[in-house]
Amino acid sequence: MTPSSKLDMPSIAKPLVSVVTPFYNSAEFLAECIESVLAQTYQNWEYILLDNCSKDGSAAIAREYAARDSRIRFIQTDEFVGQIPNYNRALRQISTDSQYCKMVQADDWILPECLEKMVACAESDPRVGLVGAYSVYGDQLGHVGAPFSKSGVFDGKEAVRLYLRSTEGFLGSPTCVLYRSSEVRRRSNFFIEDSPCEDVDICFEILRENSLGFVYQVLTFNRRDNDSLWSRIRPFRPTVMHRVYLLHRYGKSVLAQDDFGQLQHTADNALYRFLGESCMKPGYEDLRHFYEKGLALAGVPLHRRRIWAKAIKHSLKALGNPAASLYALVRRD
Repeated sequence: MTPSSKLDMPSIAKPLVSVVTPFYNSAEFLAECIESVLAQTYQNWEYILLDNCSKDGSAAIAREYAARDSRIRFIQTDEFVGQIPNYNRALRQISTDSQYCKMVQADDWILPECLEKMVACAESDPRVGLVGAYSVYGDQLGHVGAPFSKSGVFDGKEAVRLYLRSTEGFLGSPTCVLYRSSEVRRRSNFFIEDSPCEDVDICFEILRENSLGFVYQVLTFNRRDNDSLWSRIRPFRPTVMHRVYLLHRYGKSVLAQDDFGQLQHTADNALYRFLGESCMKPGYEDLRHFYEKGLALAGVPLHRRRIWAKAIKHSLKALGNPAASLYALVRRD
């Protein structure tokens, strides 16, 4: 049933990996995604393809691949749900026998050694609950902020501490990481559905009690030029809000008080400066609502007086530069 592996050990002796791709109207990219899984040097996997009521032929593509390979399981749903609830619904389908879980989002793909390298890293230390690696986002290299260790394994809380201090993230979209399956199965909803940055949020939750493994090699590709949830919220500069959210939700448990206070001050300033500069622009109410909703889970309110104080400061600065003020008015008109 399982093809022989290209590695030294027989496939049957290797940990089973549950690969999961939830999809909706992904016909343009789905075959490339599936082919990247089929091309893995590590072959002891099951592959779950879950359709969220697609209308563009995606289901036919998935069904055809499932008919060719008994390791592929195609699941047709009859109820459309949002993206993150659909991810959770797909993850609930993983085998009770799998030791690791790898999500590959339908518009992304993974390099041939992805599973082999990530599983080897996880197997090197039983404390590892999560494995990351370098990744390509569109035309940019991502996760370059990862600290270096010869073993590639870090204490989980130390990894969170380093992430919060860093200006370059090293954890990202679900395509970029490997989860220990026990961490997936212990949660009825793996991703926190109300979280503004559910991908990093769940990584931090796992690292509360586990170590981080990291492979210093590009193993995944994330598409950024297509219509996606990220492309739709990008104009809101969500990373500004994510920084505040993550600091308030996790910072006090891993950072010294002075360190936390300084990082919080910097992050809050950046947030209010951005909102203040945006408050006279079209679509500001949608922007403010997006930030309010995202920060609510961390118990962080938005103070409108601070927003307007930054707005007034920004306006006065613009008035001191007539050319810039004229240019801004012309653009607004």
